[in-house]
Amino acid sequence: MAVKTFYQRLSGELFPKAWKKLAGFEVADNTPFIIDVVPIGDCLHVYVSGRALVENFHERLIFKEDNEVLSVETYRPVPRGLAIVLNRENAEAAKKITVELEGKSLNLSVQPSLIQSFDGLNTVFLCEVNPDPDAFKDWLSYHCDTHDLEAVVLLRRGFKKWAGQSSVNRFMKIAETTSGLKTFTLLDSNLPLGHPQQPSVYDRHTTPDGPGKAMLDPAVNNAYESALYELTTMDIVRRKTFDRARAVAYIGQCDLLKRNKAGQTVFDAADASESYLKFMGNLTYPWSYRKPKKPHFADHTCTSFDGRGSGNVWVIGRKFMEKDPALRPFRASQAEPDPISAGFGYWRCMGIRYPNLKIGQLVPKASLVVSEPLCALMKDNYNHDTKRPPEVVKDLNKGVKNDKIVVVTTMKNEGPFMLEWLAYHMSIGVTNFIVYTNDCTDGTDTMFDLLDRKGIVEHRENPYRETGQKPQHAAYLAAQSTPTAKAADWVMCMDVDEYINVHVGDGTLHDLFKAVPDANVISMTWRLFGNAEVDLFEDKFITEQFFRCAPHICRKPHQAWGFKTMFRNNGIYKKYGVHRPVGLQPELMDQIHWVNGSGVKMPDNILRTGWRSSTKTYGYDLVTLNHYALRSCESFLVKRDRGRVNHVARDQGMAYWFRMNNNAERDESILKRIPRAQEKFDELMADPEIAEQHSKCVEAHKKRIGELKERPDYMEMYETLKSERMVKLSRLHVHFGSAVFLGGPETIPEDLPLLDDVEL
Repeated sequence: MAVKTFYQRLSGELFPKAWKKLAGFEVADNTPFIIDVVPIGDCLHVYVSGRALVENFHERLIFKEDNEVLSVETYRPVPRGLAIVLNRENAEAAKKITVELEGKSLNLSVQPSLIQSFDGLNTVFLCEVNPDPDAFKDWLSYHCDTHDLEAVVLLRRGFKKWAGQSSVNRFMKIAETTSGLKTFTLLDSNLPLGHPQQPSVYDRHTTPDGPGKAMLDPAVNNAYESALYELTTMDIVRRKTFDRARAVAYIGQCDLLKRNKAGQTVFDAADASESYLKFMGNLTYPWSYRKPKKPHFADHTCTSFDGRGSGNVWVIGRKFMEKDPALRPFRASQAEPDPISAGFGYWRCMGIRYPNLKIGQLVPKASLVVSEPLCALMKDNYNHDTKRPPEVVKDLNKGVKNDKIVVVTTMKNEGPFMLEWLAYHMSIGVTNFIVYTNDCTDGTDTMFDLLDRKGIVEHRENPYRETGQKPQHAAYLAAQSTPTAKAADWVMCMDVDEYINVHVGDGTLHDLFKAVPDANVISMTWRLFGNAEVDLFEDKFITEQFFRCAPHICRKPHQAWGFKTMFRNNGIYKKYGVHRPVGLQPELMDQIHWVNGSGVKMPDNILRTGWRSSTKTYGYDLVTLNHYALRSCESFLVKRDRGRVNHVARDQGMAYWFRMNNNAERDESILKRIPRAQEKFDELMADPEIAEQHSKCVEAHKKRIGELKERPDYMEMYETLKSERMVKLSRLHVHFGSAVFLGGPETIPEDLPLLDDVEL
């Protein structure tokens, strides 16, 4: 049987420029006015955009046919608009009407109803921005073959001028040659039906899982191509076409429907339902394209293990349609959908949805995992061999060792503090240190050159200038290729103000490994240590001076509750990151045994990009990462003067001190590990060259403190840091929110009484 095909242009118009002064209210350029005119029985329904419904403006309009005034039967509200219902006997016979405002007229054509051609058919309603005919062909054949699809109405939009007849003919030919299809209608609108303050639906900003969107330039608004805003369109298409269809599904041209486990189609389920169906689907992605400039459904083989679900689609049967629901893109009614909806779903093919974007712009490839049901569907329906990620070696935990534990670090002007840090971590089991320095003026680089010659560390100049990266990122990338890193059993990237505090056994890393024998990734939650009201710098162990700290649960400020991560060198991740390994190979997800500082398994949503602790992921039972971000008031002056290693352009002023100086509680648990660290420190200092260079670093630090305190601005800061007000504030962090921490202590009124019972 021949396919019935129809083509119509919606008879909508923009708000006439000549009417703007007459309207009595502001009307932006390119504002839709009339969306369409639909004949129904003995009435003409004129659909007016909600943006023109100001101060009962619609009541001033006069409608005529052949100079005869058409009376208004009623005003029927529709989503984001109004249908003005005009009396016109045998409305199907109308060809053209005019709408007038104070003598100014606008002509509107009237197209015949197509409802009879959809009567009793399984129908899909597509609303697409400049849809691709080839993708439509593949989409159509799939649904006709697998879901008994019989009718399609396609509303095309996104163009200011009418599409050429050749494009219309192409869609008609596709429909006419598709087996199983009975009716196809193509509707075109050249109005800006999208949201006026949103970009094109094809814009990278709109990708659900697209990485790097925060770094993009602001999106360009495009009302012709943005998400549908003129929801009157939904009612227009319904009254024109599918109002008496057996069942109607509202999905996208990138969506492939699934049957439920019983083999039922969405059309059969909706037809049998007293309500309607509403369900979500799965976002799917290609691993690679056969033809990069022409994505195909069959290219889609993967889902994102930590990505979002797709939006709701709906399917409505004729019985529920007779209840006259207000159709919207993501729901057919405010009534509860049929519980049977839970058994249905669909695959949203994101390469079809965003044909001009690269895969890496759609989704982080590190999150992609093969979906076997999806691959089977594509192979069965499109006769293509699926493109899968390359096979990788599994069973990575067999024969692992704990012999070589490598720490990678970056430093700048940390001379007085680095020997204690080295000695402490050597004493708990770290075997190798790869150190990168840059722009040192206090002898830090000289000390590491000396330690390198003696085989204690491996010291390198930070290559960040050559690479254009941030110093830490440049160093970590360079470290990965070193023989030491390649031979490592465990790796951790950390800073000189961070100390691993193991709470089990004798406090060594090997005791930690015994406590979590299956773990291959261990996150250590920061515990922020404040200055403990220590004002002056002394050449003493940091771990013995500073014992005031944040509480275990420290959700604010944002920067205070991160974690650092020790991980096996087993290839699951491709790169070293500041807080954790990055570049997950998703095929190896099942090999990850990632635990927190209490030995509790970390959730999947942390596996790819997470770096902050939460109430669900923090843990201190086995290990804590003591974070001495400030040290004494005097040493903080030098820290601010030298800047930050990772964020070279960020100032470390009063707001930073305020955020990081948390002295609410007391923790001296690390003190029992100090004797062993002292032994290592004494061994290092027994070398006269090392002792001499350490003394030089200490003197350089003291000298710089003296120089800075000669400056009025730094002296003013120093006095403020150690003031009674700042001391009290350091015990009250639990009372402050994110905005206060971001703004700094000056956001707290000077005359605000602070608690007198704060321990000083």
